[in-house]
Amino acid sequence: DRLKTINDSLGHEAGDEILRELSQRLRAVLRRRDTLARLAGDEFTILARDLNGSSDAEAVLAKITEALQQPFYTGKLEVHASLSMGVSLFPTDGESFELLLRRADVAMRLAKDTALGSHRFYTPEMSNFADDRLALETELRHALELEQLELHYQPKVDIGTGRVRSAEALIRWRHPTRGLVVPNVFIPVAEE
Repeated sequence: DRLKTINDSLGHEAGDEILRELSQRLRAVLRRRDTLARLAGDEFTILARDLNGSSDAEAVLAKITEALQQPFYTGKLEVHASLSMGVSLFPTDGESFELLLRRADVAMRLAKDTALGSHRFYTPEMSNFADDRLALETELRHALELEQLELHYQPKVDIGTGRVRSAEALIRWRHPTRGLVVPNVFIPVAEE
């Protein structure tokens, strides 16, 4: 989590140093038959074989979390790191590697959105959530040109005098089929 912040504040060399240390710690807690791969800048995948359900997966997650309890050191700075993790299980969540990876990614993103450093097991509802979020993002891209965004002003009143002191500008999205989309739903999508 927050590798971009580390890279921006301490430099890419520090970020790379932490990633190397992280991979060594992960390798140390995994079994020989497990596979550890770095997929992208800050994304790793673990293929844990021969697990007997979610309880065995929980044990692997606990070992990973424990391995991150100690801080990382880069130069003279101490950095505390966390991992947001998503889990999909074969064959329950899919029978191909690509599908399992995609579903673990959906679970990981939900974990990251919920609480950094947490983990989530994939559930079918998560795909519905991901599909809806993608549709919302696409529709939001067109909301401005379709004039669906409205500006509202909320007065700030001085209680003692009853006079309006200022106003707060608020954006609202009036969607043709979803109705009034609440800000806490579309603002994070817009910010992203």
